[in-house]
Amino acid sequence: MVTTRRGASLTVATLPVPATDAAGLADAVWQAVSPRTRIVSVSHMTFTTGTVLPVIELARRCREAGMVLCVDGAHPPGMLQLDLGALGADFYASSPHKWMLAPQGTGMLYLAEPWRRRLWPTLASGGWDDLELGAHRFNHMGTLDESRLAGLLSASEFLHALGMERVEARVRHLRGLLEAGLAGIPGVRLVTPADESLKGGIVSFSVEGVESTALQRHLSRVASVRTRVIGEYDYGWMRLSTH
Repeated sequence: MVTTRRGASLTVATLPVPATDAAGLADAVWQAVSPRTRIVSVSHMTFTTGTVLPVIELARRCREAGMVLCVDGAHPPGMLQLDLGALGADFYASSPHKWMLAPQGTGMLYLAEPWRRRLWPTLASGGWDDLELGAHRFNHMGTLDESRLAGLLSASEFLHALGMERVEARVRHLRGLLEAGLAGIPGVRLVTPADESLKGGIVSFSVEGVESTALQRHLSRVASVRTRVIGEYDYGWMRLSTH
């Protein structure tokens, strides 16, 4: 859309599969960057392989180069312990209906402090021009979906009551059991990284000689296991999430 409306150009980085180290991932992203680059956009965790990108390192490089870093955080919130400020990204967007267990249709956008003052709301509403309100300037008074927001708040309170350190530990434990089981099956190839620091609760794999959608139907029918076939770009991988 931006390339069409604004004349911007888009360069896509190619990541190694499976990834082996954080430095290699950061370098792979940076190979797509040029002195003309203004915005770098990455996934915190890829939906294809569950690879966790080194956001802190990429944020450092972007700051030094005067570039803006936007992070797609669809999966990590609710799965991993996070400190959005410490990550250093300028923008961090997420889908709370996934791992946060919030209502369908809820979304979240984090803005680093300087951007809370620099950006303007798309619609004028109460307090839109009061810089002291910070992110509250972007609320549209009287038109908020209060029921979904209440659900999002309840989901967040539920996770914090459990303790995100416990949630993450459980997610990683279940993922480890799944990986160990898959490793013992002939023909299975894991495309999720082996390095613990590069993954969370997503496991992606392929099975030699087995068509992914057929395996998906079989697992659903026989074991009531819900899977996701990564059909984008003809990968044909299977994805399981250990929630």
